[in-house]
Amino acid sequence: MTRNVTQALLLVLLSGSSACFSYVSVPVTAVAPNEEVRVTITNDAGARLVKELGVYTTTLDGEFAAHGDSVSVTVPIVREYRGQMLEGANQSLFLGRAEVVDVRQRKFSRARSALTIAGVVVGFVALTKAIIAIADPNPDSDGLPPPPPPGMTAVPRRPVPLIRVTIP
Repeated sequence: MTRNVTQALLLVLLSGSSACFSYVSVPVTAVAPNEEVRVTITNDAGARLVKELGVYTTTLDGEFAAHGDSVSVTVPIVREYRGQMLEGANQSLFLGRAEVVDVRQRKFSRARSALTIAGVVVGFVALTKAIIAIADPNPDSDGLPPPPPPGMTAVPRRPVPLIRVTIP
């Protein structure tokens, strides 16, 4: 039973932390200045940016700005030292328009939101049922305790005398 509880708890946590947004492809001209976007760049541009970023990537998440025949993407730079996140800074990366393969804006998704809410509700119900199943000492559906074993007789109960005290 604890496996079911763990699975249900994991489902609830993952559903609750999933995003209700999706990325939709848009033309470069439709992006407002300093808007958060996801930019896919060419392999050559990714190789060129290795010395600036420290890693090879063809996907950049950051603020987008168009500058005539070039564009800039301002990305957060986060450093980690011995497990501690150091205060980050932003770095602007300049690209030619030919180096930009795709620009995607983050849009609210009703379908993802509905699925997330449904997943959270199903996960919560499953978790509640699993906890009730573990905590219930009498799993019978009728709710009555089992009969005594054969050969045992029930001990008759004597009524408890009631004492009344009157206070003047």
